[in-house]
Amino acid sequence: MADYELEDDMIPVFLINGFLEAGKTQFLQFTMAQDYFQTDGKTLLIICEEGDTEYDQALLKRTGTTAVYIEDQTQLTPDYLTELELLNNPERVLIEWNGMWNQDGLVLPKDWSIYQQVTILDGSTLNLYIANMKPLLGAMLRNSELVICNRCDGVSDEMLTAYRRTIRAMCQNGQLILEDKEGEIQQEMLEEDLPYDVHADCIRIEPEDFGIWYFDCMDVPERYEGKLVEFTTTQSRERNVVQDIQFVDYYTDFMEEGADVVIVDTPGLNGMADGHRELTLEEVKQANYCIYLFGIRGMADTDKAIIRQLSHYQNKFIFVLNFIDQIKSSEGEDVREILDEIFMEGIYMRGRMDRGWPADRERSGGVSDA
Repeated sequence: MADYELEDDMIPVFLINGFLEAGKTQFLQFTMAQDYFQTDGKTLLIICEEGDTEYDQALLKRTGTTAVYIEDQTQLTPDYLTELELLNNPERVLIEWNGMWNQDGLVLPKDWSIYQQVTILDGSTLNLYIANMKPLLGAMLRNSELVICNRCDGVSDEMLTAYRRTIRAMCQNGQLILEDKEGEIQQEMLEEDLPYDVHADCIRIEPEDFGIWYFDCMDVPERYEGKLVEFTTTQSRERNVVQDIQFVDYYTDFMEEGADVVIVDTPGLNGMADGHRELTLEEVKQANYCIYLFGIRGMADTDKAIIRQLSHYQNKFIFVLNFIDQIKSSEGEDVREILDEIFMEGIYMRGRMDRGWPADRERSGGVSDA
């Protein structure tokens, strides 16, 4: 999804584009049937072209979806779309775009905003569209978050690589998936796909990109021969990381507290290097509180197991729900429901769990004093 949250009074628009018979209707029907895409409100489906595949009327009824067919792009004015909004009162809008219409000409009402754009392409005919309709293709790809190129059966690796380079040039920030009848096609990563500059004097690998670099280095070692690469790791040939580097001190002002507050960032029970588990348990035993971070998907089985182990040595916890700015409220996700799940899973712990809500909910959510 998009990396921003819409305001409450904005209607999210999911724009699915591609040329005729590329598979847009199949993609939309599959998505509409998934549990994660369900909503309590109404859905307005605007269909800008009719292919061989028709929409399942039972699916539309079950998902509270009203379909409106558009015959000409001139109909798609902000005034007409506003009329559709007043008539149908949708919680969200899906648009199946006509690939022969110039998407740059689409103007939405002020309270509508494109939340996600997906492009569906047919790999068996894509070379013809690249050769003859590149401006239309570029307008569709420019702001797409996801590009699915299906029906690539029989397309050579050389042609698939050419497709990837062309699509990447037009859609620099989107994810590209190539598919045949067996599913996703795995190809060697191109330089254009990498999240870092392989031609820099020093290739700096961020921690979140280490896995990408590692596998690419194994697959295409010649790409990095003779180049300086900088990254952070717990592995070292020269040092025993756990024994030689016991801690790193960092001092900063903390919430205008007069007294000293010491926060210890441990490697965790599942740390990569030998000794990390023992070091973590020792710090937990000595601490006044244990701060435990969750991702936005809540408490996983691994979290339950770790907290059970920690609770043998510590009975005061501060739980922090991290990255809540990535929670998709427009899809029905709610930070309070995730915290409720964490509390329900955590009732086995000693003591009482009280909820704590930070003043700045855009940054983190947490609970205190278990």
